[in-house]
Amino acid sequence: MDSTGADKRRHQRIYFSDEMVVGGVVVDPSGPAEIPVKILNLSESGIFFMVARDRSGSFLEKGTLLFKDMFGPAPFNLSADIQIKIKWIWDSAVLDNIGCGCEYIDPPPRFVEQARRMVEEFLAGGIQYEELGDDTWLESGRNEEK
Repeated sequence: MDSTGADKRRHQRIYFSDEMVVGGVVVDPSGPAEIPVKILNLSESGIFFMVARDRSGSFLEKGTLLFKDMFGPAPFNLSADIQIKIKWIWDSAVLDNIGCGCEYIDPPPRFVEQARRMVEEFLAGGIQYEELGDDTWLESGRNEEK
């Protein structure tokens, strides 16, 4: 989907429920700090994540970020270092977070295959997970296991 609302997705996407917390880390090229995000959905070609408004810095539609890590229940753990392009931003003044729909830029084939397997396994019902608790880690960084 882009900022006009048109859905241009090429690949099947999976959506994570509130009980299945999948986090990530992105880096804005304008600053060296790692920024924690909550990943709400992914496909082999992109991700959608939420970021605390006060951590979103200078995120702009069509801007680029570095997608560093994904962490959550297996198999949603990986280190990536993949450039991503912000295709659209969901921003509502009544929310504390903003959403970013991003496309991977020239991901290596191994990463694409890993993302494809995650989607297929999730859709086949082969992923089991325990509830990971709330998402207060968005404020401070990685999820602390309880």
